[in-house]
Amino acid sequence: MLSDWSKYTGSQRVDFTVKSGIVDLCYDSLLFNGKGNVRCYTPAELRAVTTPAQRPGLSLVNATGLTAKGCLPAKTISLQAPQVVKDFSALPSDVYDVCIPTNGSREVIDVVQSGDGEQWLALDLIATFGVLAIMFSIDSHPMYIYAVDGAFVEPIPVEAIPIQNGARFSVLIKLQDLGNFNMRVSSIGASQSISNYATLSYHQAGQPAPNTPSVAYINDVGANVTANVRVFSQTQMRAFPPVTISQIADNTFVLSMIVAGQTYLWALNSTVYPLTHQTEEPLLFFPKPFLSNNVTISTLNDTWVDLVFVTATWPQPQHPMHKHGDKMYMIGQGTGSFPWATVAEAMQAVPGSFNLANPPRRDTFATAATVSQPAWLAVRYYSNDPGAWFLHCHISSHFDGGMSVAIQDGVDVFPAVPPEYLNF
Repeated sequence: MLSDWSKYTGSQRVDFTVKSGIVDLCYDSLLFNGKGNVRCYTPAELRAVTTPAQRPGLSLVNATGLTAKGCLPAKTISLQAPQVVKDFSALPSDVYDVCIPTNGSREVIDVVQSGDGEQWLALDLIATFGVLAIMFSIDSHPMYIYAVDGAFVEPIPVEAIPIQNGARFSVLIKLQDLGNFNMRVSSIGASQSISNYATLSYHQAGQPAPNTPSVAYINDVGANVTANVRVFSQTQMRAFPPVTISQIADNTFVLSMIVAGQTYLWALNSTVYPLTHQTEEPLLFFPKPFLSNNVTISTLNDTWVDLVFVTATWPQPQHPMHKHGDKMYMIGQGTGSFPWATVAEAMQAVPGSFNLANPPRRDTFATAATVSQPAWLAVRYYSNDPGAWFLHCHISSHFDGGMSVAIQDGVDVFPAVPPEYLNF
């Protein structure tokens, strides 16, 4: 299990975020199975881990470099909503600007050599990150991805995997040389440069692992160290066994993703999902057939539905968009606006931007990060599981900030709610 960690609780972070007007995007550590430590960079190391994507954010506020935690300054983050007055005094100084190293434990994946035959290790990588997206790699060991988000794919050989919030990868690793090898995670978002390690230890029974060189494929900002490092791309995925999808959609919903007036408020379709919905009768128990607005989508059963995610304002980070209930097929992506009413129209204009023959299939797709123009991502899914589901960004602060839409799938055949649940 891979996670980011802050010494502040979720409630504390929400409290000072709302009071200051500045969302907390700066974490203390990255963890493997709950183990790790706080690493603090030296000034020279901070300069080395400053990426080209971060330099514009530093120049906007005339900052000389990243903060002690490797983060963009709070003043840079505040510019996501420049029209709102911020209270920097309400933001604890150690959220962004203070780093205190710790001596936490280091996770060790211990594997004993079982004989002279070929030996493989299977790992399930589960991303429970709140905010950060990372690059994952194991020194000296190529990986073979065989499942993504719990569904088999044609095996993909890679040395590094970018992993967004909520994603799951299953990989096979061929074990050859005995030794201790670094397992690396490095943040790949512009908000923070942070990394950490675990150990893959492969040894004979009753013997320590020998001192074998641990050759890295990625550095502390998740960049490949040589040109021949193979990095996973979600466009590479092919379902196994192959799946055929409909070449046309019955419904299309174009969703406009925006920062909604505060650094901590986000909208998936122009409107923040209202907190008041938490106190209303849930759609699961009291469906509203054919309701359609900026925070509710309704579909018929046995239909194909297109969702087009448009990053309507910029800059924006990647958004790992997750749909409950059904897996989705990524059928297209591109830069610029999406002026078409349907994917069919778009395919007439930009046919090279689409793949309906063998599209990637998963339940969480990441939109592209944007800097100077919009971008869009189109997915298609088959509505055949009637019920009330949620579509949302898997970044916790975006989800909490309203980046969600309720989906009523199959409203024409909604099942009756059993009274034992309705009256619980």
